Amino acid sequence: MHRKLRMTAAMLLAVPGYIIAALQILPGVPIPVAELARFVPYYWLLPLAALAILLLWRLPLWLTAVVLLNPVLVLTFHMGLRWNPEAASSESGQALRVLTFNTKSYKVKYVPGGMTALADEIRAHDADVVALQDADGFIPRGTGMAPRRMAPMLGYPEVVALGQYVIASRHPIQECSAGDLSRSERSRNFLRCVLLVRGTPLTVVTAHFVSPRYSLLAVKGDPMEGTSDWSTNLDERLLQAATLAQALGSLPRPLVV
Repeated sequence: MHRKLRMTAAMLLAVPGYIIAALQILPGVPIPVAELARFVPYYWLLPLAALAILLLWRLPLWLTAVVLLNPVLVLTFHMGLRWNPEAASSESGQALRVLTFNTKSYKVKYVPGGMTALADEIRAHDADVVALQDADGFIPRGTGMAPRRMAPMLGYPEVVALGQYVIASRHPIQECSAGDLSRSERSRNFLRCVLLVRGTPLTVVTAHFVSPRYSLLAVKGDPMEGTSDWSTNLDERLLQAATLAQALGSLPRPLVV
């Protein structure tokens, strides 16, 4: 392929990754647009990046740098890759394994063997505390608006449920309460419990904001009309996040969310 043609093709293949990253980080981009950019399917960006790299043979170094940065943007901004090396702590303490899991069990329970596989997955992680969302399949219908103690499950003696939420613990659960998030029917509240971990009170909170799924499908089906649904959904999720953050400020520490 002609050198100039390869240069042009390599640059064009790298452009989509840069545009989507720019929409997420540049000041002045409307919040709904910036947040929508985070949900652009990333899998079609990877073949473009790979093809651009194949065209780099004997091309200028500046173009090589531009093209090689593209998959880095895809992995970080689009796919959420983070490098979090475990740092040695100077403070003494006791280890506690906590698992949070959006189980979708209200769907899984209709799949043959689904709940068994889900339970096996949870047990395999051997956590001290488990916080589940969309856990309707694990609990009886109609748990009400107040937290309820449940029978032991999944090998955990202490279990409390509220709507779609379950907190299960190997340590004693002292008290639980519900907090308000918004007026959304499914994600209107969150569950807070205080556990006694080897003599130390630990506050555990599990929450599930309203899903962006249906608004994203609306945008996919009709970008013009669906954008209004997306903005409304985003506003509610931001409101829920702010409400939860305000509630967390007054909760005792240590705290796990």
